[in-house]
Amino acid sequence: DIYGASGDFEVKPSYDGDPMEEAQKIIDQLPPHSFPKAPIEKNIAVFASGNGTVLKGLKELQEKGRIPNTRYGLFLTDNPDSPAIAVAKAIGFEGIEIVKPEAEQSREDYDREVLNILREYQPDQVLLAGWMRILSKVYVSQYGAKTFNAHPSLLPKFAGLKDLEVHEKVLDHEEKYTGCTIHKVTEDVDAGEIAVQRKILVESDDTPETLRARVQKQEILGFCELLERK
Repeated sequence: DIYGASGDFEVKPSYDGDPMEEAQKIIDQLPPHSFPKAPIEKNIAVFASGNGTVLKGLKELQEKGRIPNTRYGLFLTDNPDSPAIAVAKAIGFEGIEIVKPEAEQSREDYDREVLNILREYQPDQVLLAGWMRILSKVYVSQYGAKTFNAHPSLLPKFAGLKDLEVHEKVLDHEEKYTGCTIHKVTEDVDAGEIAVQRKILVESDDTPETLRARVQKQEILGFCELLERK
């Protein structure tokens, strides 16, 4: 009676019929506004220089039902030997671009090459997942608002440091918590607007390596949270 009084509508299936047919009857009885709208598809680009751990994690979570609206458009790396290339091929990116910096090439000239590729794929968002290059003003002026970096600390703490350096500092400073920050890219390193922060407890037996592994999992979840937003 409580459910009947508080519900917006009522369906009465027959439990003796074919389950699939009865399920369809229930669906047919529901008003259209009761169904969630399909998520708007996001075409993403991913820049990576390293192993592709975060990229692989994103795909694994997508297979479990997360980020259903995500389409993998462009994968770009500056490292021809990056293991992330094989990950991108397995995922099935629409395009895989290897842009190796030339000797004495300026950051600005390199970024102009990257921008020309981005104009071809027109991604809605660009994720820096283990990207080891600092992006220049040339890039930021055109794609900074759409580009998000994962930093392995709770910014503004330990800004400007990379990889194990961050986790070593966390332990040296005896931090109680650490985590990751997903932030927009600006000309100043690790200074962009924060989109997502995820926190974990630093355990007494943690090492820089164990912290890195645990924080990387939070980076994957952080990117998922970002991509699932409208």
